Amino acid sequence: MKITLFDRNKALCDEWNTAFEGIQDVDIICCNLEELPGHDALVTAGNSYGVMTGGIDLAVRDMFGIGLQDLLQNDILMHKGTLPVGESLVIPFQKTGKFPIIIYTPTMIRPRKVGWSNAFYAAFSALITATACDEVQSVAIPGLCTSTGRVPYEQAAKAMRLAYDAYIAANSVGLKL
Repeated sequence: MKITLFDRNKALCDEWNTAFEGIQDVDIICCNLEELPGHDALVTAGNSYGVMTGGIDLAVRDMFGIGLQDLLQNDILMHKGTLPVGESLVIPFQKTGKFPIIIYTPTMIRPRKVGWSNAFYAAFSALITATACDEVQSVAIPGLCTSTGRVPYEQAAKAMRLAYDAYIAANSVGLKL
């Protein structure tokens, strides 16, 4: 699977370039969501309640409309009302267009400052969820926990690299993710 990390913040992209140096299947693009080339799946970060009112989740909601948030919140209600950090949902919103699959990945329970481990769990969950979708050959992942979560860019980049390494290790030993 081809992985693209994207963010409009150059400082975060620079940290990713350092953390992912030499990794062939990870591209880093410094751009906003509207400029991002199409991918089979788009990961959006958010909170455990699916309220898409800030950061990348607001940009995604603006791109696809409020109906996306409504579907997400319906799905979350079926998961006992919250979606924990470390889990992700494929939102059954559309199957065509620039991003046919949307993967919602909470980075926090509610909007607040969080630790780097939230970025690790969210990134690992997003990768596992993308892999479980047969039609996903490419996934775009934004900076996780770097806006509302206020995790320093260097820590977030290292946490995402650790999640990538754990994902690769699990796949290499044949664990079904």
